[in-house]
Amino acid sequence: MKNLKFIYLSILLVFFTLASCDNNDPVIDVQNPNQSASAKTSMLELQSHFNTDGSLRDGNNPTNDIIFDYCFNFQLPVTLSYNTGVTVTINEFRDLVGVLINMTDDLYIDGIVFPFNVEVYNDNTDSIVVQTINNETDFETLVDSCGFDEDDCICTDEYAPVCVEISANGQGHIVQFTNACEAMCDGFTQADFVDCDNTHPGNEGNGCFEYNFPISLIGRDGVTVVANDAIEFYNILYGAANYYDFVYPFDVTIIDGGAVQTIANVTDFSTLIVACNGNVTCDVVFPAPLGESVQEFCVNDGPFTLADLVVENTTGYNSILWFDGIQSDGANQLPMTSSLANGTTYYAYQAIGDCVEALAVTFYIESCNTSPCWEFVYPATFSTGGGTQVANSDTEVIAILGNNQQAEVMLPFNVTVNGVAQTITTYAEYEAIGFMANWCRS
Repeated sequence: MKNLKFIYLSILLVFFTLASCDNNDPVIDVQNPNQSASAKTSMLELQSHFNTDGSLRDGNNPTNDIIFDYCFNFQLPVTLSYNTGVTVTINEFRDLVGVLINMTDDLYIDGIVFPFNVEVYNDNTDSIVVQTINNETDFETLVDSCGFDEDDCICTDEYAPVCVEISANGQGHIVQFTNACEAMCDGFTQADFVDCDNTHPGNEGNGCFEYNFPISLIGRDGVTVVANDAIEFYNILYGAANYYDFVYPFDVTIIDGGAVQTIANVTDFSTLIVACNGNVTCDVVFPAPLGESVQEFCVNDGPFTLADLVVENTTGYNSILWFDGIQSDGANQLPMTSSLANGTTYYAYQAIGDCVEALAVTFYIESCNTSPCWEFVYPATFSTGGGTQVANSDTEVIAILGNNQQAEVMLPFNVTVNGVAQTITTYAEYEAIGFMANWCRS
């Protein structure tokens, strides 16, 4: 196939050679693109999603879908320019990958021809939409919204797939994430999760088999393409302007034992995927949030909900998730507005899945004195009906009050309220401190 050999691209650029190509090949030309910092930033970020051989990089592509793993998808053709001043028009995604993997510190993309279109996910409509980028300001806004510099979303390598349904090209489409944490990093919640149908290319999971290439795929537009190896296969899926299904039948080789198995239809493929990924493996366990395992609250401050429990999130991005038990045991997630029951244990998580640890928090209600605690500053004088008596200690006060039912403290008298000195000069102040109820006597 007559593709431009990007490994020789720097030589071509030095001699400003024009390549004679058919309509599907990248074309080096001399258009006048705009220098673009956003083009450089976006190309460097997209480069990080690929290995040097053009294959997808493990750990950077939890859905094998460019829009969710990266941020957006260029609608081709698009014309880019190098820092040398030479431009190249990209007609197919595999050619864009060729540009990416051959970029170096000395040869890189730093310009683009405006306008161009991109496909992005609109979370308001749960759909893939086309956005026109007219100038550098538009491009900068798009790149900023992608948050390429924000790397605080950390998930484990646990394979426990969850799926969400979106609209693409007017049709429903299931996007599968490696685990719930990855989906939540992209802004989805548990309420968005739907059943995974295990029927789409790219959803191999733990990979107990290998495809026997070539493999044919058919797009939603009815066009069939052929992948001759794994790199072509995943690049087709990753940069697809429309989503693909298999053309049946095709063969796979089971890694354990080397048996060749023919996949005749959707049911065969789904059965294979379920068999491959029946056991969740936990190479790394997602840590529990931090907090006290026993938390007590004053009854007068209630009622209480889960939002009142004090737990520290250590991930920097997820909300605390509460369950009524251990997730792997089939526990139910609880809304933050759930009322707390005395003596009940609740389980806090920072992610959904099997490879996660919980902080178990037991909630108790206790009777608390919420009024201020006060003490006498001695001496204190009491009237006893027929005279007065002076007390110099709590013990003497108790004796005076116990021996004479008519005894009461005489105004003014001095106290400390929660350690703060105060002179009680009126009966209103006397009642405010809750004389006998809140006296912190020794």
